[in-house]
Amino acid sequence: MRIKSDSRGFTLIELTFVVMIIGLLVAITIPNYVKFTKRAKEAVVQENMHTIQLALEAFSVDRLGVYPVAADEADLLLLMPQGQYPDNPFTKLPTVVVWEADPVDQGSIGIINIPGGGYIIRGYGASGLLDDMASGN
Repeated sequence: MRIKSDSRGFTLIELTFVVMIIGLLVAITIPNYVKFTKRAKEAVVQENMHTIQLALEAFSVDRLGVYPVAADEADLLLLMPQGQYPDNPFTKLPTVVVWEADPVDQGSIGIINIPGGGYIIRGYGASGLLDDMASGN
């Protein structure tokens, strides 16, 4: 005599398919998430470059068209929000700004003076230099 079982559950094959689908979705989303966070951090570096550019221009307006050099960094910091460079999105510390050199660390920024007036701002993103920002006479 057979007893009729009325169990309601999933078979092993059904559970295997569900796990495979979840694994496939994770395999697709994680690389996209990593790319998104990298692009977002690079956008913050570009925003930091723009903030420094605004301070450089304000310095120039205050000094009748003379742009700052490395020796004027303390005066430039007075024009920055909270009196310091913006936070580096990669390290969460204030951004390292180098004068007259290209930046070499993620999130750092370089300010290069152009002879005759003006400057170029270069930022370093997740894996290389970002587009330059230039201004001046």
